[in-house]
Amino acid sequence: MTLHTSSPAARTGRLHVVEAREAAVLALRAEAFDRFQRRYRHNPGSQQTMVRALEACARLSSNGDCQAVNYPWELLTDELIVEELWRDVIGPRSRNTALKWATAIRVMLSCCRRVGLLTHEELLRASAFETTDGGKVLKPAGRYLSEESVNALLNACRHGRTGGAAVHIRDHALLAVLASSAVRSVEITGLEVDNFALDEHRLDLTITKGSRPREAWLHPVAIEALEAWLAIRGRAPGPLFVPLSRTGRPMVDRGALSYHQVWKIVRRRAAEAGLGVVTPHDLRRFVITTLLANGHDLLLVCRIAGHVRPETTAAYDRRPAEAQRAAIESLSLRAFQTSRRRDLQD
Repeated sequence: MTLHTSSPAARTGRLHVVEAREAAVLALRAEAFDRFQRRYRHNPGSQQTMVRALEACARLSSNGDCQAVNYPWELLTDELIVEELWRDVIGPRSRNTALKWATAIRVMLSCCRRVGLLTHEELLRASAFETTDGGKVLKPAGRYLSEESVNALLNACRHGRTGGAAVHIRDHALLAVLASSAVRSVEITGLEVDNFALDEHRLDLTITKGSRPREAWLHPVAIEALEAWLAIRGRAPGPLFVPLSRTGRPMVDRGALSYHQVWKIVRRRAAEAGLGVVTPHDLRRFVITTLLANGHDLLLVCRIAGHVRPETTAAYDRRPAEAQRAAIESLSLRAFQTSRRRDLQD
């Protein structure tokens, strides 16, 4: 479904004179979009996510003619347009993406009501579209990593083919933290030296998803690896994980490793360990899955992972079918035994 909502100038290439009424409507749309952005001003991460969702809806439904700031959201009072938008633009996405886009549209419609583009009745009609059947249910992302696989990954850091001694020590510390604390990539790239409490085996995470500072705890192997890395990096204030020069000199002045650099390190070491494709988030899944498999309480693991809801933590469980089968077989059920004679009489 494509709404041709751009100006005549955009469609024909000729000069278009904006009439006063059209200019007023465009100004109201811009004001509504500004309200939409300010709705999420207290959480920059959520603001970026929802603005991107709204931009994607506007761009795809207008064939690239419109952006979120000038898209005619007030036209979504037409049930046929909303139905086509949901079927052709939002529906083909994953279930989670579809719900997120639908939420962004509903919030934007509310903002349109605030600036006068919609009446209250029109808002109710435009927001009444059903989301129960939208979106594709995809298989869970990521992969299952066993403890043997993670240990092979850590071993590849210390004895890998690429990089010198300093690179090996840094990579080993980086992956040991990822594999023992369940931190996200954005959280590990935001770590400072001052965030590391050696005596308490703790990391103080200040840059987190949702902007909620929290604590992360480290395995003794990660503590030992970090001590070895700090002996090379030094304890001067600044990012904990930094790039290295060709000679192995820590380049603290260059800032922290980026997410892409962390991703490349994990992928390279996984290839050397013969594990195929592994992402930083797979190590987060490993921690959560292993803690659950070891019998730790779901709420405790939820706090360790920094999740708001236990349902999110449970969705990370990647234990294979063998573990699920073994769990069922562990039930204490007694077999019902009868004699052959009684069976024949019955």
